[in-house]
Amino acid sequence: MNKLLIDASDPNNLSNKPTNEQDTRRKFLTVAQWAGRQKEMMAIFAKFDKLMREAIYDDKKKDISKIGAIEVYKLLGECFASLKSSGALTIPGVERGELWIDGELVYRDK
Repeated sequence: MNKLLIDASDPNNLSNKPTNEQDTRRKFLTVAQWAGRQKEMMAIFAKFDKLMREAIYDDKKKDISKIGAIEVYKLLGECFASLKSSGALTIPGVERGELWIDGELVYRDK
């Protein structure tokens, strides 16, 4: 089986161009599919889409988006752990354990 190696600690391997939401969701869903967790990712999307539709104030929407990002981050962490243990995918540097949004640390693994 071919392993895909990406060194996320090397800035030359990272893009400075932000990805739009649709493409980002597609990428997240692809990783979840690889790990057999597609339903969980779709449930997160549905849950937070509903919360965002119901939110009126911008500060509330910002908080909801951070909580959604944390849930996606946790699920993707589980997906990457599953893929790593199976030997299907290795991404050095992805296990840093922190989630930053707009320069703010919003989550740190224990």
